[in-house]
Amino acid sequence: MPAALRIAISIAATLSIVLSGVSACGNTAAICARAGGSFEGGACTRSGPQEAADKQWCEAHGAVYLGGSGTCAYGEGQ
Repeated sequence: MPAALRIAISIAATLSIVLSGVSACGNTAAICARAGGSFEGGACTRSGPQEAADKQWCEAHGAVYLGGSGTCAYGEGQ
């Protein structure tokens, strides 16, 4: 296979990967919005009454609420 053809195939493959990633981000944001969340910083976050109550309880007990996993972190990373 000629070198020019290999280069062209590589460029086409790279472009398809990049473009699929861009469209996936748009789809992810739309899916997140339909679920009642907001897509910011590459993550879909959704906050409702239960999450707010969990965060308040967690912080009242000296921990940090980790919204993505819905857990309290006590003294981790210190």
